[in-house]
Amino acid sequence: MKKWNDNTKDKKHQWYIDNRERLLQQGKQRYIDNKKLIQKRNKLWADSNKDHLQQYNKQYRIDNRDKILKRKKQYYIKNREKLLIKNKKYNINNKEKIQQRRKIYHKKYRINNREKIAKRDKQYRLNNKEKIQQRNKQYCIDNKETIQQRMKIYSKTYNQRPETKERLKQYRKRPEVKARLQKHRNSTETKEYMKRYKKQYMIDNKDELRTKAKQYHKDHRDERKDYSKQYRKDHTEEDTQYRIDNSERKKRYDGQYRIDNEDNIKERGKNYRQTDEGRQVKREADAVRRRNMKWIPITDNPFPDDIPVEYHHLLNDFYSDGKCCWFVLPIPSVTHKYVGGNASDKGHWIHNAKWIEKLYDMDVKEFLSGI
Repeated sequence: MKKWNDNTKDKKHQWYIDNRERLLQQGKQRYIDNKKLIQKRNKLWADSNKDHLQQYNKQYRIDNRDKILKRKKQYYIKNREKLLIKNKKYNINNKEKIQQRRKIYHKKYRINNREKIAKRDKQYRLNNKEKIQQRNKQYCIDNKETIQQRMKIYSKTYNQRPETKERLKQYRKRPEVKARLQKHRNSTETKEYMKRYKKQYMIDNKDELRTKAKQYHKDHRDERKDYSKQYRKDHTEEDTQYRIDNSERKKRYDGQYRIDNEDNIKERGKNYRQTDEGRQVKREADAVRRRNMKWIPITDNPFPDDIPVEYHHLLNDFYSDGKCCWFVLPIPSVTHKYVGGNASDKGHWIHNAKWIEKLYDMDVKEFLSGI
C-alpha cells in the first residue's frame, strides 16, 4: 500500500483548496444527474447502519454543541424574515398534524420525566408564590363569565361519569372529609351565601325550573302520590304537631300571599278551570258541596255596593260531633278569603266566626248549638 509523506499531504490539501469551487460544482452536478440513485444508496446505507449513524450524530452534536448553536443562530439572524414566513405558512397548512404531534410528544415527555417536572413545578411555585396568586386573581377578574361558563359545561360532563361519581362517593366517606364539610356547611358565611345564590338562581332560571318541575310532576305523578301517602302515614304525629305550632304563622303568610298575588291566583285558577282536569275537579267539588251544604240566608246584605261581598256558610263541625252547613251570612270578600277553607283544620270557619261576632255581634257557636 502506498504511503503518503507529509510533503505530499500538504500538496494535496493545497490542491483541494485551490480547486474547491470547481470540485463543489462538479459534485453538485453529479448529485443532480444521479439524485435518485444517490438517495436510494444513502437510504440503504442509513437503514443498515442506523445504530451507528445515531451514535455518531449524537456524539457529533455533543462534541460540537457550541459550534452548531452558533451556526444555527447566525443562519436564523440572516434568514429570519424568510423563515418566519415559511414557518407561518407551514403551521397554517398543517395545524391539526402539528397539534396531534405536539400532544403525543408532550404526553411521552410527561410520562418519562414525571418526577423532574413535579420537582421543577414545585420549586417554581415556592419561588413565585405571590406572583402566581396575583396573576391568577387578575385572570379570574378579567375572565369571570368565561370561567363560569366553562365550569358549567365541565361539571355537566365530568361529574356525570360513573368513575367520577364513585370516586367522589368514596372521598366523602372519609371521616376527616365529613367533619370538614359539616363544619363548612354549618358556618354562617356559607348559609348566607347559599341563600343569596339560590335566590339569584331561581330568579335567573325561573322559566326553565318551572318547565322542568311541571314535566317531572307529570311524569312521576303516581310515584309522588304513593310517596306522599306513605310519608304522611309514617309521620302523622310530627305533621300534626308542626301544623299546630305553625298554624298562626301559616295563616298570616297565606293571607298576605293571597293579597299580594290576587290577580295572578285568579288568572291561574281561570286557566286551570278551562282544562279537562280542572272541569272534572270542579264537578266533583260541586257534587260534594251540594250533598253537605244548603243555602239558607240569615239576613240580607247590609254592606254598601262598593264593598264586594261573599256568602259564608256557618259550619258547626268544629263545635260539635255533628256536621251541619245550612245557613249563610254575607261578609266582605277580603275577610272571607283571608284564610282559605280546609276540611282538616277548619281555620277558614274559625277565622270568619270571629269576624261575624265583630260585624254582627252574633256568637256562631251559640247560634248553631241547637242544631
